[in-house]
Amino acid sequence: MFEKLIKLVRKEKVSLFIGSGFSIEAGVPSVTTLKELILQELENDEQRQEHKDDSLDVLSEYYVEENCLGSRNELISLMKKAFEFEPQCMDDHKMLASIPHFKTLFTTNYDTLLEDSYPENERNIVRNDVDCTYTDKRTTIYKVHGDFTAPDDVVITTSDYNKFKKASWPNQLMWNDVFSEFLKKHILFIGYSLSDDNVIEIISRISKRVGKNRKQMFLIAPSIKQSHKKKLDKMGVKYYETVASDFLKELNTSLLENISDDFRHQEVSPETFAIFCHNHKYDPSVSIATKPTDQNHINDVKPLPGEHLKHSIQMTVSAAIKEKIESHDFEKYGEYVPENILYKDVPVIRLSGEDLIRCSHEVNGVVQNKDVASVFLGPVEQKTPLGIRIPSRDFFNEVQARTYRLNDHKLLLFIDCHIFDMAINITFNENKMNVTFNFNFRKKYKDNDEALKWIDVIIAFFSGEDVFIKGLSSNPIKPNDIHRDDEYPFNEFKQYYQNIKEIEMKTGKKFITYNECTKERYDCSRIVLAYLKHEYLTARRKDEGGLSFSTADVDYSDFTNEFKVNDTISIVSTNDKQQKISLNERDFIIPYVHEIYNSCTVKAIEPNEMGKVKIDFYYPKNYFSVLYSDNSANIEYPGLKSLSTISAPQKVHS
Repeated sequence: MFEKLIKLVRKEKVSLFIGSGFSIEAGVPSVTTLKELILQELENDEQRQEHKDDSLDVLSEYYVEENCLGSRNELISLMKKAFEFEPQCMDDHKMLASIPHFKTLFTTNYDTLLEDSYPENERNIVRNDVDCTYTDKRTTIYKVHGDFTAPDDVVITTSDYNKFKKASWPNQLMWNDVFSEFLKKHILFIGYSLSDDNVIEIISRISKRVGKNRKQMFLIAPSIKQSHKKKLDKMGVKYYETVASDFLKELNTSLLENISDDFRHQEVSPETFAIFCHNHKYDPSVSIATKPTDQNHINDVKPLPGEHLKHSIQMTVSAAIKEKIESHDFEKYGEYVPENILYKDVPVIRLSGEDLIRCSHEVNGVVQNKDVASVFLGPVEQKTPLGIRIPSRDFFNEVQARTYRLNDHKLLLFIDCHIFDMAINITFNENKMNVTFNFNFRKKYKDNDEALKWIDVIIAFFSGEDVFIKGLSSNPIKPNDIHRDDEYPFNEFKQYYQNIKEIEMKTGKKFITYNECTKERYDCSRIVLAYLKHEYLTARRKDEGGLSFSTADVDYSDFTNEFKVNDTISIVSTNDKQQKISLNERDFIIPYVHEIYNSCTVKAIEPNEMGKVKIDFYYPKNYFSVLYSDNSANIEYPGLKSLSTISAPQKVHS
């Protein structure tokens, strides 16, 4: 019924004009009640009988002129006391205040329920021209008939209303704002029965003032006289025969369903969207389009402090997919979706295409996306306390496992083991429990001491040691199979973590970053530690067989007395170019690398005509010693003689 009007509200193109009927359910005194109060103040029954059918403004005028000698003080005092009441049902006011699309509200009501429904720091109250200069909040409420906080501005008697029929209206600045709003926005009147011609007079006077340039006006009222309907039609006012609460409920439903799309399409301001979300206990993270043709984006949502997010999915699916959903059998119908962060290691049931006819995602009742293309249904995550104990390694640790029930006979558990994630697959068959383990190492870890501790777990599993997991079984866990991505030398892993610890102890400085153990990093850790400890390493050559050294021509006389063919000597090959070793994003500079080849055999000594000699050496092994040092060969190995080689650019010492 309200389709056109609601579309205008969604685009923030409507302002409100609110009458007394809007506050009746809250307990605001009715016109009849106010008339009874004034009638009781008349001097005699004759006066009461004569004026019992007067309108409120006429009766108020009579009371002031005949009983109060023209003073309004007693009338204002009487009215003010009548409006000192405890509000009852405020549902309509609260619902209205939760809708930030209405930036400007006009009301002829004397009560303060409307402004009391908004946070004080988020609304302005305008009762006269002076208040017009203080309109800097989200919502501005114009009390065009005033209230009893400013008695001089209250419009209640016939004389007060007659002022509006004159060329010069009271509070011109305030009414200029009213006229301007009728030019900029569509106006919706709620809470008016139009039994009082003064309201029609306001509509008529404003319409004449703004002329044909005004926007369309709407009126919501449960029932009005046929004569008033004709007047409204003549003034171009669209009439809806219902109550305001029905409209507000339908409007709120529409906003819940459409505000996210309206924001994406730039049909509602980012400020209004943010306020609406805030009113529903969450804040959105958004990206604002820079061009009118682009779309805004909702990146994420987060709850307000102390609140929670309630996500819900509303969907219509095909009959064929019903069995999958109701079975809760994620092993049978599920699939692994790596891009799904929440369930990347857990099978989920995917609904898309023809299976998913319609789907929308809500957060705290607000639709975020009503055109969801695909949905993943995953098992519920539960936290299971476990205790891992390895007696042979003096290891015990309590953990919380993420547990997923894939169906009636299969469980999937994930344990955070610091340097790796351990997945436990448990299948129940005829009172038997089959257990399968999976280990996936992380690219980075946070604590090297924890790494040293947890590597023992995986070593114990692969060594066949007794591993107890309290919470799964009282007996040692004997895996049916252990799966891992690669063949890891786990003892080298432990040595790597031990090396890292020793390096930190030697340098007196912890690494900021810890990277997973790889062959390259393991070798780097050995080199750095050997350098810091000034210890030899054993290195192996890739090629099998021996290694030959050949000198350049050297002076014959220098070496003829040192060795002969088939003699055994030691050779030190030195690289004096600084070597940089990078480990865990830290650089270590090593000045010298000495390679030691013990037990080299002199194979040939060949003198020439120039008094020089060429010497061939042979090293039979495919391994040798290496020393990483701050010192040159002359310091490390004093007394050795220098040779230049053909086979390599290093200096060779014998």
